[in-house]
Amino acid sequence: MPIKTIGSSEPVNRKYLLSVSGTCFLSMVLGMLYLPSIKGQGAFSYEFLAHELGSERESVSLWAMVSIALGLIMACGIVYLLLSGYLKHAVIVVMTLTVSALVIIQMPPVFLWGMVLPFNGSAFLPIALHGCVLLGGIWSVGVFSALYRISKL
Repeated sequence: MPIKTIGSSEPVNRKYLLSVSGTCFLSMVLGMLYLPSIKGQGAFSYEFLAHELGSERESVSLWAMVSIALGLIMACGIVYLLLSGYLKHAVIVVMTLTVSALVIIQMPPVFLWGMVLPFNGSAFLPIALHGCVLLGGIWSVGVFSALYRISKL
């Protein structure tokens, strides 16, 4: 069922909002993978840091919490847009800013893991996951920009 827009007779297809939900879900999962588990570290190994191992815990945990929070904000916004049936300017602006922040926070891990990749092949999985969130985030910014323009009609 299409979403009705305020001031416009053009319906918006739900599949665009559902495609964005994959990005927010992957963002939350990726954040959880970085949180320390029972063994004291996340799913990825930082052995390449050698004598600096352990110094990354606070910044990685902060990054993980921000990634999870941005994913939750996006999930709440998508649920709101799907359930309300109307495009609200404020919600779309918040969603666009949230997904833009999500794209920005993906760049440092992609570059850092990219520097490690030539020396450690296990860095391919983190790069692939961050790359998926990065590309999905760029797609999502486009979706929300289009929804904002449609909602102003």
